[in-house]
Amino acid sequence: MPRAFLGDAIVALLMVGVVFFGSVGIATAQVSSNQAILQNFLKPGIVKIQAKFSISIRDGDNKEICDSEGTGFIVDRTHVVTATHVFDFNPACGQATIFAKSPYHENEWHLVAVDREEDVALLQTDPGVDLSKSTKMRIRPCAMSVSGDNVYDVVGQAIRYGIPAGLSSPTPVWGDIGSREGQFTPLVQITPTPINFGESGGPVVTGGLVVGIMRSRVVNTEMIGLMTPAVQVATLLTRNQVKFAAGAECSILQFIEGQSQQLPTGLGGVSGHAAFSKELLEGRPLSAEARDVVRDTIENVVSGVVGPGRVVFSDTEKGVNFQVNLPAAEQGAEVEGVINRDFSKKLESNFNKLWLPNP
Repeated sequence: MPRAFLGDAIVALLMVGVVFFGSVGIATAQVSSNQAILQNFLKPGIVKIQAKFSISIRDGDNKEICDSEGTGFIVDRTHVVTATHVFDFNPACGQATIFAKSPYHENEWHLVAVDREEDVALLQTDPGVDLSKSTKMRIRPCAMSVSGDNVYDVVGQAIRYGIPAGLSSPTPVWGDIGSREGQFTPLVQITPTPINFGESGGPVVTGGLVVGIMRSRVVNTEMIGLMTPAVQVATLLTRNQVKFAAGAECSILQFIEGQSQQLPTGLGGVSGHAAFSKELLEGRPLSAEARDVVRDTIENVVSGVVGPGRVVFSDTEKGVNFQVNLPAAEQGAEVEGVINRDFSKKLESNFNKLWLPNP
């Protein structure tokens, strides 16, 4: 992969016209039920980054200027990616000690910077620590997939995640990704995304993949942000042989509650239910599109065994109930086994339908 870099002209522009994330109002735009599903199932991949420094420096108002907050995202069981400037911005502050915290885990993690690519840094946990394991939380932290290609010209289908200063949970904001030949090349413009202090290093996602990392905002223009494109992140991961961790990936299945069971002997069927958790919908009504994804997945799995037209559905507030009517009672165990084995993986792939095609 080609290594991206900042030319002298761009560096000058960044120094006079761009600042790292400052404090502005937190975006509170309403999102649809489908957007809530797509943004919330990735939240467990986001972590809060805090850097504590060996030297204390205070400004004229007696405020500490060396302590720093940022956002990061998990890329496998032992690595986190963030922006380098979150912990490396002023040599006078001395040595940084880096910590990460997830609202989906009971412990704080100590991290060490192992490599960097421009303003993208790779952090590693202490030996023996698995970021995807949680002993107390029902929903666990998870790894996010990174695109191997840069992505441009996305309209309305990009999500940027950041954890503003003083907060502990990510704030997803939907927006656009600019063109390849933008004003701030090789950085990429993303709009409209008011940016807050503490959101540096957060991922920008579209189609379920990380396609960039939040870097800075344009001075006096709160509605324009800049991201480092995905190739720099992918280059860093490849160089350090960081591979996507099967079993630790962010999955919609963490937020699906369901089961199936055989009906009593003589009734010849299988019944069950599948529902979206409250953490995923956040009080929103379930959309027809999301409900159809679940229906289609169940129908597809069952029809592969006993043919089409065997499933009867009834809607619930957050999902569906279903009953499979079988021509022979002895097929109940087979159908139940297929549902339990295949429903999860097919549901995962079918949920890509909720990402609208980019105009």
